[in-house]
Amino acid sequence: MSAAVVKPTIKYIERHFTKVQVAGIALAAMSVFPVVFISSTPIMLLVSAVLGFWWGFLVTTIGTSIGMLLSFLVGKQIFRDRLHGWVAGNPKAEAMLLAISEAGTFKVIVLMRQVVPYTWLNYAASASPEITLSWYMLASVIGQVPHNAVDVYLGGNVTGLGDLLAGKPANTATIVTYTLGFTAAALVAGLAYFYAKRALRKIEQQAQQQDAITPQPFFARFRWQCKAKGHK
Repeated sequence: MSAAVVKPTIKYIERHFTKVQVAGIALAAMSVFPVVFISSTPIMLLVSAVLGFWWGFLVTTIGTSIGMLLSFLVGKQIFRDRLHGWVAGNPKAEAMLLAISEAGTFKVIVLMRQVVPYTWLNYAASASPEITLSWYMLASVIGQVPHNAVDVYLGGNVTGLGDLLAGKPANTATIVTYTLGFTAAALVAGLAYFYAKRALRKIEQQAQQQDAITPQPFFARFRWQCKAKGHK
């Protein structure tokens, strides 16, 4: 979004809504959007631009947590059979289940939050009979922290960055602050992504080797259930 769009939008929101109303609308949107595969990122950016970093981070953490919870429950209760069929024919999804059998729910979900699209993982995780709601939520909330922090930081500074990019005058301290801040945000996101991807690849390889020698009991049951329901 350009500064010409962002700044008037933020000013309009600040004129017509209280901060409590902004927080409530953002919570509702971030709770529902993941269920219908809509990105919450624009909402996260806007709410942090209006509320600031710490309140923005709190609201986004609560909102994304509710969204992850609802998506997981919808997948478990409503789309379970369809998700089983999809997982049974998807090598990446099967690799995720095997990784969980090797390293445990908590570690794998925390890592996957760094590399797997937010909405996709909510439903993919719900297809596994091994992932309990409590461990899924704990791992997801912790694993989502780096993304939330980066998005909130970007949102809180989006107007200042827009002014700089538009060529408006700024002192040296402001330029250095924005440069260091955005560089740090990019490094956090990048390092989390590459570390998680590397760790997951190693876990998946170990899990596949182990499954080839001794099939994981839960995964064998899962494959049998899918076959019994007509999934190949």
